[in-house]
Amino acid sequence: HARGARNIPLDKLDPQAIRASVNPSPEEPLYLICRSGNRSGKAAQKMIDSGVGHVVSVDGGTDAQRTKFYTDLWHVLLGRQIINDV
Repeated sequence: HARGARNIPLDKLDPQAIRASVNPSPEEPLYLICRSGNRSGKAAQKMIDSGVGHVVSVDGGTDAQRTKFYTDLWHVLLGRQIINDV
């Protein structure tokens, strides 16, 4: 679960209420995330179709973000090991 996120089932999504309660400024992006990016993509489209603009679906969802974190961490640790072995 992303920090500060609200879990709203796709079938309960009320785009106008979400925009008003979370981020009333239409200039600021509203980020949507789910595990894989599939549902957040559908939610983003539902938001856009209802007239709510500047919506961003996080590509790949939390799975991709978690994978990127561990890949980056591995490279940092590998880099340290190489430096320590010199």
